Amino acid sequence: MQFNIDTVHEQEKLILEKKQFINELQKQLSDSHLAIYEEKNTVNTLRLDYEDLLKEERSDVRRIKELEALNEEIENKLSNVNFKDCRPAESKKRVPLGKKEKSL
Repeated sequence: MQFNIDTVHEQEKLILEKKQFINELQKQLSDSHLAIYEEKNTVNTLRLDYEDLLKEERSDVRRIKELEALNEEIENKLSNVNFKDCRPAESKKRVPLGKKEKSL
């Protein structure tokens, strides 16, 4: 009879150890699920930030093209106008006109 009680106690001890091990595994699994959820949120936040940056980039590119077109238009208008160099004589010596400015 004593033999049966000892084996039962040993098996109960093994069962308790297995239950504790299973509880630890369940906790680790739960922690991993939380970590995955947090990472998904981080990825989604980064994706939204990236999309916002793409929108800003498109807007910037469009604005740059608009400004370049305006600049070309102004340059075309100015190429038809002849300007007289009205700078004082001292500044003419320090900063001479460039080829493009001389041709105007």
